[in-house]
Amino acid sequence: MLQRPPGSGAELKETIINALKVLTAAILWLLSPLSRAELVATNVSLAENTLQTSNQRLFASSDGAFYELVLSAGSWRRLTIPVSFKDGSTRPCYFLGITESAGTVYTACTEDAFNPLAKKYLLGLDMYQPTARL
Repeated sequence: MLQRPPGSGAELKETIINALKVLTAAILWLLSPLSRAELVATNVSLAENTLQTSNQRLFASSDGAFYELVLSAGSWRRLTIPVSFKDGSTRPCYFLGITESAGTVYTACTEDAFNPLAKKYLLGLDMYQPTARL
């Protein structure tokens, strides 16, 4: 006859109760209004990075371009943000990240996404200016 070690019934019962608590919490979270997501942009291919700033502006980089996503009249629009270099030239720029500090959105970019030795640039954007420009 198979014998159970002392206390195994209580431990099994506790394990089942804990599993049910976790399952219940997961179901409630999925049903809560906080878990709802909204599709904000369908025309941003190869999205690399996104950032929602402290003043609720939404920025994204995608396939060599930098965008601000703006909610207007109930729908989202993608505004391309021009990138201007000090010498006035334009060149390919593949964005490596976006962050915010002290009212400035910073992004790093490279001329060649597949070459680790390619030139890198740090660009800044004043997030309080209505017209964004890097």
